[in-house]
Amino acid sequence: MTRTARIAVAALVLCGIIVAATHGARSQARSPDWPCIQVQQPELSVGAMWTGPDPAQAAATWRDAPAVVELVRRVAPRRVPVDEANGEIRRFLAGVQGDRGAVATQIFAGLFESLGTERGAIIRGIHRYSARQASLTERIEKARRELDALDPRSTDTRVLARRAELEAQMLWDSRIFDDREKLLPVVCEQPALIERRLFALSRALAEELNRN
Repeated sequence: MTRTARIAVAALVLCGIIVAATHGARSQARSPDWPCIQVQQPELSVGAMWTGPDPAQAAATWRDAPAVVELVRRVAPRRVPVDEANGEIRRFLAGVQGDRGAVATQIFAGLFESLGTERGAIIRGIHRYSARQASLTERIEKARRELDALDPRSTDTRVLARRAELEAQMLWDSRIFDDREKLLPVVCEQPALIERRLFALSRALAEELNRN
């Protein structure tokens, strides 16, 4: 199978994945340019992550607490191991004087906003990735159609030059397409990794509250 044919097959498979995922999600709205097997969840759910006090007020005030802001800045990044982040959260809450529940809720609100923002940026990037792949597929197909329309037996220098140009373009575009496709499974997993991180940190907060 030629590289061009593989690209066409990959495009069809990609479309098939999107269609299958859409039917599998049933009642969930799915964007037509979502290329991942994972079901798209546009927004994080507070209720799925938090069992503590209502964080609505904390969501508006957590940035007014410098110590909470600094803690969130330290533990939110994914480069920080979850165990290490949980340890920092526990040590921080152990030193709180006063309403620990209110402070823990502020920490959750900060983590929810910070990780939710990062997750949203990744999801938007995945949509842009899908659009670029679709555009690249269309470009490859257009070049293939033009190449097929040129007489392969022609000795006209202009025809020969155009054929060479189209073949080089298709080879380069196909290589880019293939390289991007190899990264897709890793990219698609990122939103779920952020969700799991937020859940783990939220659970550590809840455990600290339950100690009292």
